[in-house]
Amino acid sequence: MTEDSIARAESASTDLTALERQVHELVNNHRTAIGLAPLAYSEEIAASARQHSRDMAMGSVGLGHEGADMRGKSLSRTISFSQFGENVGANNYSRSAAPRTTVSEWLQSSGHRKNIEGNFDLTGVGIAHAGGTFFFTQIFLLTHGSPRPPAKVEHTDAPSPKVEAPSAKSEQDPSDPRRRAGRKRVPGGWVQDIEPAR
Repeated sequence: MTEDSIARAESASTDLTALERQVHELVNNHRTAIGLAPLAYSEEIAASARQHSRDMAMGSVGLGHEGADMRGKSLSRTISFSQFGENVGANNYSRSAAPRTTVSEWLQSSGHRKNIEGNFDLTGVGIAHAGGTFFFTQIFLLTHGSPRPPAKVEHTDAPSPKVEAPSAKSEQDPSDPRRRAGRKRVPGGWVQDIEPAR
């Protein structure tokens, strides 16, 4: 790796971290506006959420909650909690609009809104970016007075905000997620080149 590519990777990582913190802030703004306590932030939870977003971006899992039980069990090894929730989504808006759009769409979905307004106290957000599409995962935990390990990991399996519906123009548009650069068919599925890991 050259110094220039290392600098670009560090810049991309910092940019995504800023977007993750923006999602956290938007969710907390909503919670406090309706009289709920804000959620504390955990980098450990964010790392788990970030990995799921990267897996969705690479196409190794679909846009959804696949592996949520494993994420919950992994987090329970170091964080004692009694409830687990997860929101996922994707969109191909600009960097400045993508976080706000995702949180807005989550708030319009009863299942996602239930998590945002739920009885949780700790969260982490993970974002991956590939082929013009941002992939979002937010994990919610309730840690106060919780047993260890948790009795059951639950997640809302409500529909996630989807990538904008393709138009006739997008059939040739390289930013269309179905035709994005770096996406390759491999035995058993698809792989996607994505921005460097943190």
